[in-house]
Amino acid sequence: MESTWDSYYGVTKKFLLLTGQWPHQDRNDKVLRLSVITMAILVMLVPQIKALTDRVFIDWEGLRKNPEEYKIMKTYVANARWIVFMYSTVCLVSVTVFVMVSLVPYILDRVLPLNESRPIVLPYEAYYFVDERKYFFYIFSQGFVAAEIVVIGLVAYDTMFMTFVEHLCGIFSVTGFRFERLVREDTDVMEIVRNDLGVVYNKRIAYCVEMHCAAIEFAGHLEETFSLNFGIELLLVTIVMSITLFQVTSQSNIVEAMRYLIYVIAQLVHLFVFCWEGQRLIDHSLQIRDKM
Repeated sequence: MESTWDSYYGVTKKFLLLTGQWPHQDRNDKVLRLSVITMAILVMLVPQIKALTDRVFIDWEGLRKNPEEYKIMKTYVANARWIVFMYSTVCLVSVTVFVMVSLVPYILDRVLPLNESRPIVLPYEAYYFVDERKYFFYIFSQGFVAAEIVVIGLVAYDTMFMTFVEHLCGIFSVTGFRFERLVREDTDVMEIVRNDLGVVYNKRIAYCVEMHCAAIEFAGHLEETFSLNFGIELLLVTIVMSITLFQVTSQSNIVEAMRYLIYVIAQLVHLFVFCWEGQRLIDHSLQIRDKM
């Protein structure tokens, strides 16, 4: 068997060994390689996320001087909190229902028994090399915990992006507010030709432009940090959703069809939220032009 793998699947095996995912690999070596890969990913992502987080703190400190601007940002923070809460709730409820559907055949066997037991439905497709009916609750518990942990990790990453986007939308809104106040407050003053007033006006313009440039720079960092990851995620979601929809249409088991349908709905919500956040960011950026 080993010679067969080396002959026909040698490249695949080498990559699996390199990344610590070969099932027959030494346990210590596997843990070491997985740890190295995880650390490499964190080394790439953490500094970028730290830069974005530090920028958020700097922006908040600068807004404390103006109650009106501070109030605008609080509105966007409240909006971000609501979006994060709703998104995380939908994701966690969806994965919980997805896994809990596995209990339906077991419950029906107790409530509405048939001449023979209904087929076992696992939390997700896997082979455990044991009697699945005998050890069903152990498998179910492991699947439930694993699914929740994975989804919580994904939700944490996604909600971080949403929070940054809402913060950036707030910064664009505050910048537009400053441009509006600049014109409205200085309409009469602009008609008076005096050097000192001209200097004050130029300083205010420079202050607005500086904040706008900082917002654009923040948007650039945000794109660099998340664009590649979300591009890959979008590709995978599209492929998986296509496969899942095919399984829904070809599924004769109602319980399994319900599970796949729940998964499709969750993915649609996932895509909608990110497209909506991206469009909000574009709209807020373009609104600056109308307020100048």
